[in-house]
Amino acid sequence: MEKYKKLREKFPQFIYKKYLVFWKGKDLVLTYFFEIPPKFEFKTKILIEKVPKIDLKDKTLSNLVFNLGLVEMLNYWKLTCSPRIKIEAGKLSQRGINFLKKLVFKGMGQYFYENKINFKEKNFLKIEVEREVPKPKKLSKEFFKEGDKVLIPLGGGKDSVVVIEIIKRKKVPFGIFILNPKKPQLDIEKIAKPKETIFVKRKLSPLLFKLNEAGFLNGHVPFSAFLSFLVVTLAYIFKYKRIAFAWEKSASQGNLKYLGEWINHQWSKSLEFEKLFKNYLEKNILKGIEVFSPIRKMSDLEIAKRFAKYKEYHPYFTSCNISLKLQKEKWCKNCPKCVFTFLTLYPFLKEKEIDFSFDFNNHRFRTNIFYQKGTVSLALRMLPSEIKTISQLNLPPILSKFTEIKQGFVLICGPSSHGKSTTLAALIEEINKKDCRHIITIEDPIEYVFVSKKSIIEQREVGSDTKSFVRALKSVFRQDPDVIMIGEMRDTETMSIALRAAETGHLVFATLHTNSAAQTITRIVDSFPANQQPQIRSQLAGSLFGIISLRLIPTLKGSLIPACEILFNTPAVANLIRENKIHEIPNIIETSSKIGMISLEKYLANLIKKEIISEKEGLKYSQNPQLLQEMI
Repeated sequence: MEKYKKLREKFPQFIYKKYLVFWKGKDLVLTYFFEIPPKFEFKTKILIEKVPKIDLKDKTLSNLVFNLGLVEMLNYWKLTCSPRIKIEAGKLSQRGINFLKKLVFKGMGQYFYENKINFKEKNFLKIEVEREVPKPKKLSKEFFKEGDKVLIPLGGGKDSVVVIEIIKRKKVPFGIFILNPKKPQLDIEKIAKPKETIFVKRKLSPLLFKLNEAGFLNGHVPFSAFLSFLVVTLAYIFKYKRIAFAWEKSASQGNLKYLGEWINHQWSKSLEFEKLFKNYLEKNILKGIEVFSPIRKMSDLEIAKRFAKYKEYHPYFTSCNISLKLQKEKWCKNCPKCVFTFLTLYPFLKEKEIDFSFDFNNHRFRTNIFYQKGTVSLALRMLPSEIKTISQLNLPPILSKFTEIKQGFVLICGPSSHGKSTTLAALIEEINKKDCRHIITIEDPIEYVFVSKKSIIEQREVGSDTKSFVRALKSVFRQDPDVIMIGEMRDTETMSIALRAAETGHLVFATLHTNSAAQTITRIVDSFPANQQPQIRSQLAGSLFGIISLRLIPTLKGSLIPACEILFNTPAVANLIRENKIHEIPNIIETSSKIGMISLEKYLANLIKKEIISEKEGLKYSQNPQLLQEMI
C-alpha cells in the first residue's frame, strides 16, 4: 500500500479547532489551533506589529482571521492527507466549501504529483462544517479616511520591485507589507521609501518539521493564497483601499499533466485564482477593497526588462528561496530559480557572455550564455556528479606522482573540452583523500564541488567570492594554503603570481589552452615582455614540476579515452628552459620513458596497438602523424 494511503487510513480526520485574537502591547496576535487526532496538535502564531486601535469583536475581522486559518491549515493537513477535514473554528457557506476544495485540488497539485497521490479517487476529501448564509460587509467611503492608498506585499524579488516602481510612478500613496523580514526585503524597503511598512511575523509549529523529518508527507502548499488572505486582513486593519500583488502572466501556465489534470505550482498566483479569490472575497467576506496585479499581462522577460532599469535595487534583490531560508547569501547559485533569474535578466544587462555553474537534480552543469544573431543562446555541459579517480578516468598511474610533492608548479594543458578540469579535480581529490593539507581553489566558475576529507578545501569563485583571479591570488598568501588550484591562467599577472607561489613553498596546479608541454612553456614565456622573459624562464626552470597535456580520443567502443603527453622537469629539461632551447624538449620526452615521461605519439601508438582506438582517430589527434605511423 502506498504511503499516503497508509497515512489516510491511520489518520482519517484533520480538525481546524479554533483561533484566538488578542493584543500583545501594540501588536496584534493571531493564534491558530489544529489537530490530527489522536496524536498531534499544532499551533501557528502570527504577530502583526504596531496595529491601530480596532475592535477585536468586529465580525468582519473575525471572518477574515477565520478564513486565513482555512489556508494556514493546509500546512498541517498535508502531513497525512486525511480524507476528512472537520472545521470547528467557524462556519462556511456552500460557496466557501467549494472554494476551499478548489484551493486544495488546484493549489496543491505539485504536492499530489510529488507524493503520487490519486486526488481523483472517490470520496477523496470530505469537509465537515456548520453551514451559514454569508453576509459580506460593504465598506463605505468613510472607512477609507486616508483615501486611495495601495498596499504592496514585498517578497524581495524583481517582480515586487517592478510593482513598487509602477505604483510610485502613478504618484499614489503606498505602503509595504513584509512577512518574516529578511535583509533583501529590508534593503529594498529602504530604497522604495513607502509611506508606512507593516511587519508581520509568522511562526509554524515545530512539530510540523519534526514530522516531516520522520517521514510524513511533505510538499508545496498554495502560499500565495495564504498571503492573499493575510494582505486583505491587513488592508482592512490599516484601511487600505487597494492591494497590488506581483502576479505575473506566467503564473497562469501549467507545468505538467498528472492524472489528466494540469499541475501548476504557481496556481495561487494565476488569473484563475485571482478571479476566484475576488469573487469569494466580495460574496463571503467584504466589498470595497480592490485586488489587482499591475504586472498580470507581463511576461517574465518584460518584467526583467523593466527591472534591469532599476539599478538601485540590483545589489539587494533575490529570488532564491534556498538562500532566503539559509539567510547566508542572496543567491545559492545552484538552484533552477537562480538560473532562471540569470537567463531572464541576462539579455538586458551589459555583459554579452556569462559563465556560471549550477546544480539540478543531483547533476552539476557548466553553463555559458551568449548572443548570436541578436538572440540569446545557451551552452550546457553536464559534469559528473562524483569526482572520479585517476584510475576511473583511465589516466596513467604515474599521475599520482603529481599529488605526492609538497611544492612546485603543475600545469595541465590541452584543447577545450578535453578533460583538463576533470583531470585536475581527480588530482586534487587524491590529495584530499590521503593528505592533511589546506587547499584553496580559484575558479571561474566553480565546476567540481569538493567535500573536505583529510584536507580542508576552500573554493573561491571569480565574480561572487573574489573580483578576479589576480586579486584572489594576491590575497591567497595570507590564507596559509598548502595547495593552490587555479582554474585557468588568463593573463601575465596571474602567471607571474602563480610562479611566485610555486617558488615560495606552495604546490600550484593550473590549466592552459595549449597543445603540448613545450608549447605550454613557450606560451607562458612569450606572454611576458622580452626584457622579462629570461627571468620567467629562470623561474619556470626552478619551480616547474611537470606538465600533463591531454586529448580525449573516441574509442572503437564509442566511448572516450584520454591520451597524455607527460613531462617531468629534470635537470636536463630545466637547463633547456633556461637556455631558451624549448624546442628540444620533445626529444627529452622521447628518451625519458624510464622515469615516466611519454610523448603524445607514443601514447597514441600504444592505444592503437591495444586496439582501443583506430589508427584513423590516432592520426587525427597526433601532432606528428608521420612519426606515429612509424611507431605503429
